[in-house]
This record gives sequence, structure tokens and C-alpha cells, in this order.
Amino acid sequence: FPSHDMAGYHSLVKNRISKNIMCALSDYDGLCSFSEDRILCKNDSNTPCYRLETLLTQNSAPSEIDYISIDVEGHEYDILKDFDFKKWNVKLMTIEHNFYIAGSIHKDKLYKLMEANNFIRIVEDAVCLDSNPGYFNQIYEDWYINRDFYSQLAEDIKLKISTQPKEKTLY
Repeated sequence: FPSHDMAGYHSLVKNRISKNIMCALSDYDGLCSFSEDRILCKNDSNTPCYRLETLLTQNSAPSEIDYISIDVEGHEYDILKDFDFKKWNVKLMTIEHNFYIAGSIHKDKLYKLMEANNFIRIVEDAVCLDSNPGYFNQIYEDWYINRDFYSQLAEDIKLKISTQPKEKTLY
């Protein structure tokens, strides 16, 4: 949330049990200012700005992370391009690409980056369910699963299926 939208931030925090941090994410550590949908200036405000890795480290995040959602109004690639996917074992990610605004440029760059970092795209072009008519049903994000986690999950499912008793048929 922009520093001027404290009411929005407090509303978010009230409805979450997680740790919530008022900051911006980008490809550098420092300060920033931003508009409703993008970072405008580096080191030009009192809003803290962090790299994702810095934020995780400073807050003692575990190295194995079940799920991360990246929705940062066009900065998704900048945030992830230098992220250490080997240090942080993320199982599932949803990443906004706003195809309906920017076309395929962000989506394609993110796909190549995620593929190079051992992820499989499992949902392409998820649509927005926001009640705002300007966003509703617009293509805006893709969902990814870590290839190693996917393999383990598939093995676990096969094992459960193979150890279940066979159902009896009545005919």
C-alpha cells in the first residue's frame, strides 16, 4: 500500500493473521515513492523499499516456503529476476502479469524466468474476479509449481492410490 493509503493498509491488517509489513518491493533496497500502480522514484520518500530476498531474510522467513503471490503492478519481473530460487525453496507461486494492460511482454518474460528456475506453469491466464468492472474477468496472472514439489506430489498421489483397497462392484 502506498504510504498515503494507511486506511487501506489497516483494513488489510485487520483481516489477516499473518505478519504484515508496510513497504514496497522492487529490485533494490532503499526508499521510494510511488503512484497507485507503480514505483516512481528511487530514494525519494520515506516509504521503505526492499528486494524480496532482503524482506524474507530480515523477517527470518523459512528457506522452504509453501506459497508466494506476486502482485506489484508491473514490477513482478524486476522483483524476481535476481531472486535466489536455490536459497528459497518456494513450492507454489501466483504471479500477476496484467496481460489485459501490457499484452504478452511481461507474461512471456516471467514465463521464461520461471521455467529457467525449475517451475512449471500449471494455470495460464487466470482471470481477475475483482468486482470492479474494469478488472473483472480480465486475464491477469499465471500459476506456477516448483518442478521438484510437483514430482514429489505426483509420487505421493500414486502411493496413496496404490495402497487404497479396491472397491467391490455389485454386478
